[in-house]
Amino acid sequence: MRNSIYLFFIFLIQVSVAYGQSGGSVMVIGGQGAAVDCYRNATMAVQLKSADVRDTERCTYALDNVALSLRDKAATHINRGVILSTAEQYNEALNDYDTALSIMPNLGVAHLNRGNILFITREFDGAIEQYSLALEKESQGGHIVYLNRGMAYENSGRPTQAHADYTTTLELRPEWSLATEKMDRLLRRNPQLTQADSADPAD
Repeated sequence: MRNSIYLFFIFLIQVSVAYGQSGGSVMVIGGQGAAVDCYRNATMAVQLKSADVRDTERCTYALDNVALSLRDKAATHINRGVILSTAEQYNEALNDYDTALSIMPNLGVAHLNRGNILFITREFDGAIEQYSLALEKESQGGHIVYLNRGMAYENSGRPTQAHADYTTTLELRPEWSLATEKMDRLLRRNPQLTQADSADPAD
């Protein structure tokens, strides 16, 4: 089951690698740039909406053989999870996101990505919980999280909450056509929301 629309919204974390420079956040031991290759493979997976499990090999090499900082180790788990998720290996991807959270508990992007998998597997309540945690912990990309949570609310039969999240998304990114499309569809399906918005305030 491929649901690339939602996989598109997975965040990647760029690892920071220093080649032969002292004080860098990554010391590369053999196979230079394995962690960066992992990031690039994850980026390509999102862009192409397709991946092979073999694309994780550089990630695994980096995790097993490169002296990574905690941040870069967490990032590499996130990036490997992105590849695995795109390859529809959801349980393995969730394991990587959980490991990233065990390293950096405030890593909101891990909750976002966990939410995306739960959304794809139609566990909407769990997805909403993960998106809410992402909003608590992640300062960037809030418009993406609000849109995804809005879609989870809509799919779980809670149009009022979906409307609130789509509204927030459009406040953050007024020109985002995808958010406009989601809002328009929601209002077509739930005309009472438009009527509520246009009602006169009470005296």
